[in-house]
Amino acid sequence: MAVPAVLAILLVSVPVAARPDIGALLLAVGDGTPGFSGDGGPAKAARLNRPYGGAVAPDGTLYIADTANHRVRAVTPDGVIRTVAGDGSPTGTEGPIPAGARGTAISLALPGELAIGSDGTLFIADGPAFRVYALATDGTISLSLDSATGRDVLDRPMRFPRGLAVTESGTVYVSDRENNRVVAITSDGSVRVVAEVVAPNGLAVDGQGDLWIAAQDLYRMRGEVSSPILEPNPGRWTAGDGSAPVPPDDALGNVRSVAVQAADVHVVDEARHAIRGLRTDGTVRTVADLGTVSLDAGPLDLASGAAAGSRVYLIDMVGSRVYLVDASQPVPPAAPERDPFRPWLPGAGVLVLAVAAVAVVPRRRPSPPRPGRRSSEDCTPPDEVGGVQAPGVSGR
Repeated sequence: MAVPAVLAILLVSVPVAARPDIGALLLAVGDGTPGFSGDGGPAKAARLNRPYGGAVAPDGTLYIADTANHRVRAVTPDGVIRTVAGDGSPTGTEGPIPAGARGTAISLALPGELAIGSDGTLFIADGPAFRVYALATDGTISLSLDSATGRDVLDRPMRFPRGLAVTESGTVYVSDRENNRVVAITSDGSVRVVAEVVAPNGLAVDGQGDLWIAAQDLYRMRGEVSSPILEPNPGRWTAGDGSAPVPPDDALGNVRSVAVQAADVHVVDEARHAIRGLRTDGTVRTVADLGTVSLDAGPLDLASGAAAGSRVYLIDMVGSRVYLVDASQPVPPAAPERDPFRPWLPGAGVLVLAVAAVAVVPRRRPSPPRPGRRSSEDCTPPDEVGGVQAPGVSGR
């Protein structure tokens, strides 16, 4: 099994101090020290190890890919954490999965992005193993797809699965980042390419069934049409027609993560170092200015759900914590960040990570990024809320 460069981040010890609520971010899971502990107890006191990926179920349960612990964990609305998939070993299960196997009986190499189907099934992307698992509500697990999926119709095999999203009808979207495309697998097993974009990462499906793709740019796919998302005027967004290159100053920003909360779409806008919300009335709202909360350097991911009242969570991989995003108070728009290294390279330790990542991963040659902007590959691990009480979050 090829060793992904996300291990360069996972294997380097980065000491962090546990932080309580910071600004618009309310601590939900993790005490800030990488490790594994806490199952059966309060989520805030538990230890995670480089979590990367999450999803929120309609009942308010938060699922977290506890990546370096090789597990998937669930935090129920009462704030209790438990393991639902992965036995903690890093090898990654190979071969067929026996019928009725429990999720906690298989090995997950590096679980990453998660998505929840309308029936409550949790889909788990295990990148190094080239697999996506389906965890049923009764705790049993099965194989949804692997590297052999679609070989009879795709021109090249799928590689490291990244983002995941699931429609109401059961179609699973997978961002096949190494091949610069998004693939759809329908409930009857048919496979097709639905979009070809540079370095696709996070995916989300909104209440209208539109697919959102966080790649070098942010895209919305409505029907068969894929459109780049533009911000031609401050605080307003629109969908381009895709007939011409996106003007650099009109692009929404360098977006690596996207999540849907009810009717709104939330993104981590790396150009502004902020969480921003795209509303259905065409406005863009800054939900949290990440430049003011002193998060540790490293990848940040969003988790939410399309159900009304679902919460939005920010997953801090290097800090080994998860925060609830408090969107109740308006935040002044953050100024665009023109120095592409400020959010990601504040210290020599992270620079070492970046160099190590380049050294161990075969580099593709995607289309060059536009001048003055980072491609999503520069700020991504190369391989790798509402009527419901938030898990582990009490009122302030």
